[in-house]
Amino acid sequence: MRDFNQNAFSGLAAKIGMVVLLVFCFALLNSNSYSQTIIAIQDFEATPATPTLAFTATGTGGSISTGQNPSTGNPASANLFASGERGFQTINGTTVLTFANQSLAGFTNNFVDFRLAGMSINSTNGIDTLDNVTLAVSLDGGATFSNEVRISGSTANRTFDFTATGASTTTFDGDNNPTLVMTTSGMAGISTVTLNLPSTATQVQIRITLLNNDANERFVIDNVRILGTAVPRTAALVNVGGRVTDSKGRGVSKALVTMTDGNGNRHSTNTDSLGYYLFEEVEVGQTLIFDVQAKRYNFTQPTQVVSLTEEVITVNFTGYTSKRLF
Repeated sequence: MRDFNQNAFSGLAAKIGMVVLLVFCFALLNSNSYSQTIIAIQDFEATPATPTLAFTATGTGGSISTGQNPSTGNPASANLFASGERGFQTINGTTVLTFANQSLAGFTNNFVDFRLAGMSINSTNGIDTLDNVTLAVSLDGGATFSNEVRISGSTANRTFDFTATGASTTTFDGDNNPTLVMTTSGMAGISTVTLNLPSTATQVQIRITLLNNDANERFVIDNVRILGTAVPRTAALVNVGGRVTDSKGRGVSKALVTMTDGNGNRHSTNTDSLGYYLFEEVEVGQTLIFDVQAKRYNFTQPTQVVSLTEEVITVNFTGYTSKRLF
């Protein structure tokens, strides 16, 4: 009975462990919070972050923003940047920021995001229905753009800074009919805007238009980013082989050839009747050590060390009978 209970417990523990492992793997594979890479970023700093997403600004009212909103404004004394020391603002105008086209090669689960704030420079103005920020995206190198999301205020003037926690997340549909999102004020203001890109996209170009119509209000953006999950590179596999011969060039059969890979694992095989051997599907990019042994034979170079590139390599050995080493 004791042995039965111990076996039953061990089996149950093993099953529980397997379930926990599977759940962990599933959660890891389905989490977008891991392995996200910044493909390109524009933070508007004097020395911009890298990899830098270049941009050009056209229109009116746009400038680099530094410092704080006035203490008489709303939000009072709010930073005019999300991080660092600089952002980009538009006051009483329409500014179009066009960012450089960016390749998405080697990445998946790609998306665009940026930080946003809307402020009153005095105590009464704010972001109303005529003020908006529009994100447009091109997937064909800038030939055509589709307006995808538009953040606007309401009849009640809205104000919020970069400490707000509101967020807008939409998915690219390419219909040039932007999803309209009306922000609120305070901590619920829309301070993070995210657009998910289609899995088929191989490149992306961003255009952000900031519009407000009063000298006492401003939009500020910062940290415009393109992100994605790096696709793991699959290591190339090649066949590695050679021939073991005697001093007269005749194949030595049944010679034992051992290959030690870069992880210290040993793989052995015997030569065929003509002295040939082969190791299949060996991962490139590692250093391999080959050793040979054969009855009645000695070898002047019984061990060979080679670096495996993406080219197929051949490692040959020449043996001499034990009566003659040279």
